[in-house]
Parts: sequence; structure tokens; C-alpha cells
Amino acid sequence: MIPTQTRDYAGDVYLPTLPSPKRPGTPKEPPVKIVVRPAPPAPTVPNVTVSTLERPPSTTVDQLGRTEIESLTGFAPDVPEILAFVDVGLLSGSATTSLASCFSLRVQSDALQTAQVETALQTIASSSDPTVKALVANRSIDGALDSARSVSQFIVGIETQFNALRRALDPRSSEPRLTTSYMTTNSALLQSSSAALQQTPVDALATNGYASRQAIVENCTATKAFMLLAEAAKRSSSVSPTLPRKLVSDGDPPAAFQPIGGQHVTLIALRNMTLDAALAAPANGVAQVIENVNYALRTLDSTTQAEQAMSQLLIAFCREYRLSAAVRYGSFGKLLTLLNVAAPTGPYVSLLDPVYGVLPFDVLSAQITGSAMATCYSSVNERNVLTYDDDYVGNYLPGQRYFFESLLGNSVDVFALDGIVGLSLLTSRAASSLQEWIRISAPPPPLSTAQTVFLIDEIARPLETFKLAISQFTSGTADPFQLLMRAAATNATLASALFCYVMSRLVRYVNDGQTRVGVFDVGQVTPLSSAALSAVIASVFTQSTATPPQTFDTLLSPNDVRLALTQKAGSFSRFMSLIASIMDSVRIVQSGEMTLFSGVTDSSMLLLLYRIMTYAANSTVLSSIVAATPTALYVISNRPTRITLVPTQVADAENVSTVMNVALHATLSLVAANASAISDALRLQPAQQQLQLLRAAAGDSAKYIMQPEQLAQIEATLADSISSAKSSDKFVIDPSILTDNTTKLVVDACANASGSYVVVGLPYGFLSTFGRKISVSSTFKGQPNIDIINVSVHKRDILRPLVAFRPITYTFDVSRFIVRDQTKHLGFGSVPTLSAVPTRRIGRGSTDVEYVASARAGGKIALSDSDYDWLDATTKIAICNNHVMSYFAEMLMSVAFDIDCDETSWWLLDPPDTFDVGLVNIMYQSYVTSVLVLPPQRAGKPIVAPQTGLSQQPQQLPQRIAVPSDKQIIAATDAYIVTIAAGQITSTFTNPLILSRRILSARKFDRTFIVPIDPLAFKVDEQASRISGASDTDIAEAASGAADALDGISVTVETFQ
Repeated sequence: MIPTQTRDYAGDVYLPTLPSPKRPGTPKEPPVKIVVRPAPPAPTVPNVTVSTLERPPSTTVDQLGRTEIESLTGFAPDVPEILAFVDVGLLSGSATTSLASCFSLRVQSDALQTAQVETALQTIASSSDPTVKALVANRSIDGALDSARSVSQFIVGIETQFNALRRALDPRSSEPRLTTSYMTTNSALLQSSSAALQQTPVDALATNGYASRQAIVENCTATKAFMLLAEAAKRSSSVSPTLPRKLVSDGDPPAAFQPIGGQHVTLIALRNMTLDAALAAPANGVAQVIENVNYALRTLDSTTQAEQAMSQLLIAFCREYRLSAAVRYGSFGKLLTLLNVAAPTGPYVSLLDPVYGVLPFDVLSAQITGSAMATCYSSVNERNVLTYDDDYVGNYLPGQRYFFESLLGNSVDVFALDGIVGLSLLTSRAASSLQEWIRISAPPPPLSTAQTVFLIDEIARPLETFKLAISQFTSGTADPFQLLMRAAATNATLASALFCYVMSRLVRYVNDGQTRVGVFDVGQVTPLSSAALSAVIASVFTQSTATPPQTFDTLLSPNDVRLALTQKAGSFSRFMSLIASIMDSVRIVQSGEMTLFSGVTDSSMLLLLYRIMTYAANSTVLSSIVAATPTALYVISNRPTRITLVPTQVADAENVSTVMNVALHATLSLVAANASAISDALRLQPAQQQLQLLRAAAGDSAKYIMQPEQLAQIEATLADSISSAKSSDKFVIDPSILTDNTTKLVVDACANASGSYVVVGLPYGFLSTFGRKISVSSTFKGQPNIDIINVSVHKRDILRPLVAFRPITYTFDVSRFIVRDQTKHLGFGSVPTLSAVPTRRIGRGSTDVEYVASARAGGKIALSDSDYDWLDATTKIAICNNHVMSYFAEMLMSVAFDIDCDETSWWLLDPPDTFDVGLVNIMYQSYVTSVLVLPPQRAGKPIVAPQTGLSQQPQQLPQRIAVPSDKQIIAATDAYIVTIAAGQITSTFTNPLILSRRILSARKFDRTFIVPIDPLAFKVDEQASRISGASDTDIAEAASGAADALDGISVTVETFQ
């Protein structure tokens, strides 16, 4: 639940209150520390804590800026407002018959006036006057509504395109990224991959172990989720992937990143020691070489699991060779151009940062220009925007909303396409760079048996390198070297010494001007080879903890080992020949003694290769050393550690890289495609024509209707107007004029409700920020269902300020509107009163009429869509009843007290010119032909003030010097009232432009709701009261009803749970 801060009706003071109870069965949420606005000290207020979302320090909280929007509306966009508290009494009973009669008289008065207007309109409809006929010909209600609907549908159509863009922007959404178009366009990129590609970023991250679906969807902002996707793609593409892969856990901050651990192959294990330096080491430096190797081997392996270690080593060695070869042969040229960077003077691994970005401390940190992560930040209208987000984080606005809302910028003469065009360019460039990197780094296809295989082909492929390593060892042998290699897989001291000896047998020489790597003459002794050989023998011929077996297969002496490692023929010689050939191939992709991609020393590459070989021996050689003494090694045949999962693990690592990179590339591509389609569409002439119509209809308020909540009001109003026009054969089609049936429904409902009503307004921009403001320090991030909200009214007892009352809560659906076409209202008495008025849902592609509990002709069951399935039947009925009761209270206040509470009655800017002067003038001339005198106070004055922008100007009415009779005055007054009413009421003759203005102008409130309140219905919360320090006497008096008056009330709005 995400409550708002409260607004106190008695003095505009912010009061802490208790949030309304949760829905049964809802897991308890951790508290969220985020406050919309700090409350001033109020020592007399009960000390009750409210969990809210902490507003970042920025003053920019909506798409226009806080100062501007508050100056326009007069209301803060993040606080619900109490617009009125009205006590009307009951509409039944002997004590309130006068009020009921008053209501009835007002309804009858309106009906009489409407009948007069209807008669007047009939008169001009049958007029033969050319001027009147010309006006009637141009006053088609169908044309007027069609014009308004055309503009509305155009804007809604744009929003539909933006909805697709929003789904593409949000990496947490279930929107498929691997569309047919994408797969076709990128077939060359994907054709060699056998990876199981995932349709969504969430699937890609969760399936491959980077995070749970819950952690991504419920605990990450969209920006963080995208950065995690980019980081996962980057890590999976690195030369040495990290295991385990997990990047985020449940409960992590939603907009910040926790330190991420893991293990990986250390590529720079021998950073400070090259092959030449080791081979040239003097006798007094050999010990240091061996110690360096010993340390390097301890840090090299990322895991004690042999299979996983070998898999990681294979991937690291082959990727480094492959990518260094790509540098050598100029494959990075296009990527450098796309990134707009110069060729690195050092290792090319530095290009990964410009491709992917660098995972920051939080989502608001600076990012490398041009990288995938840099697309998270946009600048639109000089405002900072988080491209992918639907949350307000820090000083940044949510891109999912702002790219649409900023479309008209500060003017409605042209579309402000800079934001959407910039988004298209930003994401397409990042996608192009990423695509080129994928091409460069993609693993080569498996070798074909038909092709000639070279060593460089094998060492570029992990599985081929694996086979090459396995081939060096014979399963059924007791060869001393192979036994030593198997033992080195688990004996770190032996592994260090044996590696130094292997290294000492290599030589770098010059042949035809080229430096080559070969095998040193084993008969020649160097300080390193001599010391290493002695270290090998010393490390194995030592008293083992194991007791020598009574029976064994082979007994080896120190001389047997020495001979095996120094003879010119045998397994060691063949092994060294392969090692020398591989290192000679590695030499080609080096600059000096460093590989071209990561800057890995040749000794480090040799160490990777050597370690792969020890694991290969451990999985192949059947015999092993089981015990040792200073003079003998005891060997028996036993089962080796089979590495059967290596091919699977290697394939998995390569596939993960493909899956994550494709998921990132597809996300960027889909965003770019949607943004490009929108910008292209808005440049076309039809779009520009609709823009001009919008400008003519909505004027300066046009730029403020580019919000889903404002569009929902427009759609609802249009649906009611069109329905009313089609269902009536009258000239007057104004749905605000009550019929007899709806009047009975209003009276009956209000007679059975409390006589007090609270009018609650959700200001412009409220729903766009509601539940969406977080800070990077937050510890919890949920995705609230902001369509279903609780409006809670809180009571305060001034005489007993420490007594806490439980709030009275009403549940509403902010996407649901009353059907105001009264022909759709069911007959009074045919169904329960609150079930007689249908509702409709706006913003989901349908405006169907929906009835409570059962479908009616032309309608369906309310809240029957699948995304309401989480609500129980009682809650669904309560939602509909609350909307209908709010409508009945609205009608009561409008008719009886002239208080308009509907959200469409509150103009955001100055009220638009919606008075039909042209119709009034024509009616006056045709309908009042027998009465030429106005009341004295109106004589010589125009009927209304001049109307800016209208073609017809009001005419000066004739002023008669003669004193009119009483009959003439009454008739003229009556005619004047009728004509003025005709200019205000919606009819079939209403000016199309005026009708469009009434429908399309922006309003001050996203929604308004009216809730009935009974002072006696508030119950004392004894526990909260005692916590705040209330005395038992105060609690008892309050509970007994002594505090039956509403001394003060406040309102909060929470998401329904």
C-alpha cells in the first residue's frame, strides 16, 4: 500500500494517519521510507506512523515543473484535496421534507426551462429565414461530435503508439522483443546460434540465473532492470565470465546496486612476469619465479569443482585468443567508427565500456556516452529524463510518460519531436554498436569434418581445445609425466613446480625475421629448468600421510620421474611440442608479450593452457599416485575424475552470452523502431492537420491534455455525448439534465445515505506521480495497481486530540467512469438503486457499458475483465456502488445547490469560450420577434461579453425609449432566460467548435469523487490512541459517541491491496 500525505480540511494542516487495512491474505510489505512532503510539528496530533515514499530533494515532480502546475491549478499535484464538505441532511422524513421539495422543484424548474429551450430550437429549426437556415445547416451535432472524436481518436491513437513504446521501454514488461520483424532483420546475426533465445529481458535474466523474476519485477525500477540486463550481457561476453551469475537479490534497493561478488578466472595471474623474463631468470631469481607461479595458481582457479574450473579456463583462453585475433586482423574497425572513438593505444577490452556502459553505484550516476546504459538518460525540454522508467527518481522524470506528455512542448503549433527523435537515435546507435560487438565476439560455428582443420581453428573453440587437451593423455598408462599431470590437478605445490619446468622447456627464437616459440633442447639445462625439476621431485617424493599399499601396480623412483621429464621422446616431448605450437599461435595475436584484446601476458596464457591440461589429465589418466615416500611413488589403477559436464557447461556459457546480448539488442531495437515510427507518423500532413484542429479546439490548454488521465476524461465525455445524441430524438441532448427516472434514483439513494458528503479531488498530475516517486536509498519497490485506490476519510476530535479514529475507506477504480447517458439507466425499482446506473472503463481500448452483477442489453458485467480477477466479488460490487453513489451525490449538489463537483467542470486554464453567442443571437431574432424590449438593467447592453476567437460577435439589442408594459418585461425576461440557457446547454445546434472546446479542454483534476460521511460511523482505535497518550476517559467518551461532530477531517489515498 502506498498512501499519500493527508490534507486536513480544517486549516490545511498535514496530519499523520493510519493507512487503511490490507486485503486479507496480502503479504506484509516491508516499510517504505519515502515522504511526499514533510509534516510540520503538531504535538496535539496522535503519534501514528504512516509508511510513505520519500520525495527526492528535487522540486521537479511532474512533467511541467511543480511551480508551473501549482500556479495553474492552485493545488499540489501529489496531495488529494478536500474540495467541499456539504451537509445536506436526509431527503426523506418529516424534518427534511423542505429540502426534498426544494430538490424536486429545482428538477422541475430545469425540466421546464429545458422544455422551453426545446420549443425555441424547434422554432428556429422550422424557420424560413435565410440567416437562420444557414446557421442550422452548419450546426450538425453529428459533425461536431465527429470532429471532436476525430481529434480525440488522433491523440488516443498517438497514445496507443506510445503505449507500445512504453511496453518496449520497460524491461520488466511481458512485451515480446523477438518479433518477426526483428528475427527477419537480424537473421544473419542469429543464424549460427543454437541458444534458446528468450522473448523478454526478465526471461533472459531469470532463466540464466542473474536474478529471480520477483526480484526484477517487484524490486527494481525499470532503469535498474535495464542496467542489469546490460551488465549481464557485458559479463557474459567478457573473456572470463563470473560465476555464480546472480546480480540482484530480493530486497535490494530498487534504484541502487549492491556489491556483486563471484568467482572468475584471473587472466592477469602472472601480470608482472613474461615468458622471456622467466626463461632468463638467473639462479638467484628462480625461487621468486616459482613463488610467483605458486601464488598465481592459487588465485587462478575460480572454484574447487574441476568441471566448472576447466569450463571457465577453456572459455577464457579461447575467447582471449579469438578476440585478440579479431584485433590483429582489423575486425574492430567498424565498431570504432560506430562508437566514434579512436583505436585504443592499449588493450581493446576497454571498448566494452563504450558498448555496454559501467554498472554505477545507483541509477542516477554518470554513464559513458554512447553506451547501452547511457540510453537510460535523456534530456527533453532541458529536463532530465530516465528513459526507461515509469518512476520519478531523484531529479529525473519518467520517460515512459514524459516522451508522450512533452509532445506539444511549450507550443501547440508544431509537434515537439526532439525528445522522441532523440530517443530513436540514441537507442538505434547503441543497438548498432552492440550488434557489431556481437558479430565480433560471437563464437565460431562448430568445425566440419569435411574442412581442413588448423590449430588456430581448434584453439578458437573451447570444445575443440578440450578435445585437443584430452588427446594428450592415454587412459591406461602409468607414464610418470602423465601421472604427475594428474596429480598436479589437486596438488598446488607440484602444479607450480611442474608449470615452471614446462615453461623452462620453451624458447623464443627468431626465424626469418619473425619471433617464434619452440621447444628448448631438453638436454640443455637452465637455472629455471634445474630448479623447477628439483622442485617437482621434492614435491612428490615426500612422506605422504597415506600408508603405502601392500599391493600396487607400479613403483616409481626419483630417477624414473627425472628421466620422463628429460628424454627427447615420450609423452612429455609430445606434450611440449603441442604447447609450443599453441603458444606460437598465441604469439601472433600479441603485441610484444601481451595479447591484443585484454593485455594478458604470454606467461598467463601459458598458465591457462597448462591448467586446462592438468584437468584433462585428471579426467583421462586411469592410474594415480596413492602414496609416497622420499624414495618411491606408489601407483595403482583407479577411476579418474571424469569431466563429462564440460561440453555442456561450455556450451551453456556461450549460449548465455548470445541470449543476454540478443535480449539487450532486441530491447534497444524495439525501442528505436517504436520511437522512429512515432516520429515518422507525426511528421505527416494528416497529423499536422489534427494538430491544428486540436489547437483550435483546446487553445492553450492543448499541451496539458497529453496525459492519460486527461485523455480518459475526454473519452468518457465523448462516449456519453455520442450515446446521448444517438439515443434521443430531441434537440437538447445535455446529459446533465435529469430525467424523471434518474431523479427518482438520486432521491432514493441519497435518502438512504448519510446527509454529509466530502468532495475529494485528485489534482492534475496526481495519478501520474501516485505511488511512483522513489529515492535511490529506498529499500522496497513494489509495482502498485494504481487503478484501484482507497479514498480514506480521517476524523479529528479537537477536544480530544490524542484520540485516534479508524478511517472510513471507499474503494474506487480511477479508470472507471459513470455512464451519463440516462437512457442507459435502468428503471427505478427494477433493480437495487445503486445497480441501476452503469459504468464504463476507459483507457483499455473499450468503452463498453458495464452493469453490476449481470449483463444487460448492449452491456456487460462490470469488472469482468481478466485483470480484475484478483478482486473478490464483494469488492467489485463495492467499487461500482461507490462510483454510482458519487454520481448521485454530484447530481444532488448540482441541482439543489448549484455546486458542480464533476472533474469536467474544473477548467485547468481560464474557462474556454463555450457560450454559443451565434445561437443566442439567432434565437433572439427569430423567437422574440414580438418582444423588442429588454429589462431596464440590460437595455443597450450586449447579451454576453464579446467572445474572442468566435466568428459571430454579439449584436447590440435595440433600446426603446418608451416604457414597456409589465407583460412585455416578463415576456422579454423569459425569452432572455431561455436564449441564455440555450447558449449553455448542449443541443443539436451547438457550435461544433464550442462543443469541441467543452470536450477537449484540460481540467484541473485527474478525478473527483464524492463520499458520504456519517460522524457516528468513525470508530475509536484504542490501541493507536493509547500509543499516542490518550487518557482512558477521552477514549471512553469518544467511543460512546460524545465526539459525534466532525471537528476536523482529512483525506488520504492509497493503493488498494
